[in-house]
Amino acid sequence: METPSAASSAGLETEAAYLHRAIFRAEISPRLARKYAQAHEYVQPKGPAEEFATIEKMVALGLDAEAVEMALRRKGRTHALAQKMKILVYLAEAETEHYGRFINERPSFTAAGIGLFYHGLRTVYKALKGRAIRSRYDLA
Repeated sequence: METPSAASSAGLETEAAYLHRAIFRAEISPRLARKYAQAHEYVQPKGPAEEFATIEKMVALGLDAEAVEMALRRKGRTHALAQKMKILVYLAEAETEHYGRFINERPSFTAAGIGLFYHGLRTVYKALKGRAIRSRYDLA
């Protein structure tokens, strides 16, 4: 099992592409993928080896990363998957192609209400799906 510090740059770029598709529903730019891999030289997600094995298994099987992350949330400690997703989102915030995902320049009360309702339902769905995935694939 590769430890996070021993993970290859190519492996981290593949992981970045997978997580980016899950979070943003779009392909990642090569530049952002490289930044994600380079960030691991400075910020090492922490956690037991099983958590990194879970991430590798999730990527290899193409499981729903959002649902898995939701199912793996623990009170008092953040799972390595959540840490890696936070690294990617933090880096994406600084990229111009992601500007519209983080900044809303056209306020709309109706759109906000609809979006809030939709994402509330989506959260319930992802939580249930994550629990099913976690039990089916025995993820730690």
